[in-house]
Amino acid sequence: MKIPKGWNEVTIRQAVLISDIDIDTEMNEIEKMAMTVSVLTGMDLKEVNTMPLMKVREIRSKMGFLGEQPSNKFINEFTIDGVKYFINPDITQITNEQFQAFEYFTKDKDMITHNLHNLMAIVCLPEGEKYTMTNAPVRANLFYDKMTFDVVAPVSYFFFQLLIQSYKNIHRSLESKVDNMIVENQKLIQEISSEV
Repeated sequence: MKIPKGWNEVTIRQAVLISDIDIDTEMNEIEKMAMTVSVLTGMDLKEVNTMPLMKVREIRSKMGFLGEQPSNKFINEFTIDGVKYFINPDITQITNEQFQAFEYFTKDKDMITHNLHNLMAIVCLPEGEKYTMTNAPVRANLFYDKMTFDVVAPVSYFFFQLLIQSYKNIHRSLESKVDNMIVENQKLIQEISSEV
């Protein structure tokens, strides 16, 4: 049994499971604690449930980092299975295909946590590789099992802030276009009225 000491030892898969445990309204706190210990240590839940409660509490207390937010200090690169992945923070370099995929996986706000691996596969690419929807699922599955939350947190924070800002800009742009169309339509109506 390996007890994680920080977010750098928690995978996306584990983080998603922990999130599901936290929001579950059917489980009591003892059940949540046992399931959290099982998920993060890799111990079978049956084994955790046969341990003395004090031992389970002791193990859970060694994972105090769970009560802390992971760092949101942006990183530009990380390595998984010997492959170096890069994150380009230049929003002007994001392709239409990447933006559409990002929008697709963030459409259902309740599922964003469950889609973190898909979102990371959109913006985290091996050097020289261009994003394609056909390559993304394999990378997303790898990230689900092996990408740690110390990488996910700052990258997702950065891109979610950009997405929010882009929605605001798109909204302002659409409002401006609508205003211009109204003005043009009013001019057209006046011209047509004067000819009649």
